Amino acid sequence: MKTSMDKSSKTQIKNSKEQTWLIYILLIVLFTIAVRYRLIDIPLERDERGFAYCAQLILHGIPPYTEAYDYNPPGLYFLYASAITIFGSNVEAVHLLLLIFSAGTSIMLFWLVKKWSNTTGGAIASILSIFLLASSSVLGFAAHATHFVMFWAMMGYLLLEIGLERRNNLIVLASGISFGLSFLMKQSGFLFLFPALFFILANTKGVKFKGSIKSTGFMLAGFIIPLGGIAFWLMSIGALKGFIYWNIQYPWLIAQGSGTNDYFLRIGRNGLQAAGNFLPVWITGLVSLIYLVSRKSGIGANKKILIFIIFSLGAVSIGYETRSHYFVLLIPALAAAIGIATSDISKSVKSGFGRKAIIGIPIAIALFGAIEERDYFFFDKPEAISRSIYYPNLFADAEIVSEFIRSRSDDSDRVAILGSEPEILFLSQRRSATRYIFTDFINMKHELGGLMQKEMIREIDSVKPAIIVMINQPFSWGALPSGSWPLLRWIKGYLENNYEIVGTVTQRSVNSSVFRWDQESRDDHGALASSIIIFQRIRSDFESKP
Repeated sequence: MKTSMDKSSKTQIKNSKEQTWLIYILLIVLFTIAVRYRLIDIPLERDERGFAYCAQLILHGIPPYTEAYDYNPPGLYFLYASAITIFGSNVEAVHLLLLIFSAGTSIMLFWLVKKWSNTTGGAIASILSIFLLASSSVLGFAAHATHFVMFWAMMGYLLLEIGLERRNNLIVLASGISFGLSFLMKQSGFLFLFPALFFILANTKGVKFKGSIKSTGFMLAGFIIPLGGIAFWLMSIGALKGFIYWNIQYPWLIAQGSGTNDYFLRIGRNGLQAAGNFLPVWITGLVSLIYLVSRKSGIGANKKILIFIIFSLGAVSIGYETRSHYFVLLIPALAAAIGIATSDISKSVKSGFGRKAIIGIPIAIALFGAIEERDYFFFDKPEAISRSIYYPNLFADAEIVSEFIRSRSDDSDRVAILGSEPEILFLSQRRSATRYIFTDFINMKHELGGLMQKEMIREIDSVKPAIIVMINQPFSWGALPSGSWPLLRWIKGYLENNYEIVGTVTQRSVNSSVFRWDQESRDDHGALASSIIIFQRIRSDFESKP
């Protein structure tokens, strides 16, 4: 009787503990939603708008890689397209998509770490990931591909744990599909498949080697399903060649030209930038990893977290460049290490107060980072955030420019952007006159710059766009254009003979720009030195509309 009561009491305590932690997680997720919702109106930046423009083309029945060149897999375009379809063709749609997927990533991380360790470890990992994924130092407000890579990777790992527990290979198949979708967000998502394969082969709980091989087959089959489906679709619409070139051949070409002399220096420098005000949390993650590797107990979870971190770091650093927002790919593994280590240490403390104090340490460190970023999280206006973080880029001015272009052109008119600002195309809902929506592609380290410029000239000249937008900002070109630029020599005469200035944007400071339209812009003696110059085609009598 006593034994039965003891069991019942333990069950109640366990259920109460889990319910308490779930309430905490729910509150933190709701808090994060509130924070992200406040940041939803931050102007889209260059990468986001490129994805959004490609998604917009797909919604108009135009296959990827045919009217716009970009070196990302098409899965991300479909996600953006779904958000635009549901929420509308605007900034809010993209950031609502990010909000939903970021919350999902943190929730799945909680359940995954709970399975690897316990509820306490899962809760800590989830809370930390929420802060880190939203931080300004990794551009957490921007819907970069890395956020969606981690969503599908977390789903893959969680489904794998469930599939192995239940010995259900159909769930393992679904896990493989998730990893395939992770790859379709960004090429580096491919690396998250390898820890999953290790987890299968290392699973010795009543599973024979033959069974592990069978599960591995289901995992790989699942991974291939979305890739095969996309490849078949691209082949059927004649876009497979473009996919292969821009997703495999072109990145490899750039990687070869970039060199590795300062490779590790760049990773370290960008890692410090990514940590930002949350550097103490990242240091805690490193200490936690050392602790987990050195301890003798819980060897299964230790191996998993070590493998997870190694391949997460590989996903961050693979390729020809490592930017601060790539470190989003490392955040779930880092948070998991801290959660598992903190939970393990707290178990060795007898005092209830002592256990709570230890559990609270990483959360307090994260809160300190959030307090340091309080203006970003709670007070700064969305436009001010964009201007301060991206200065001297002109993302905050793109919406006004786009509205002007819409007022001066028809839906069927084409627009040429001389610079890497596809946001203007997306917001104005006008199609590009050239497939080169990012001119920084031309300025990268390869030998195709001349050919790309000739192709761009040919496309613009044949389309005769109603509007041409010149971006006088080095970052929009990848750097100051160097060497021979036939495009810039050609465009000077082309604009003088066929176009007139109808608008300019001059950046006066971090927080302000001056807009001039029509005659005022033409009367400005410094017009050609403006940050953005808008040209409209001078229609001949033959071209004039009735």
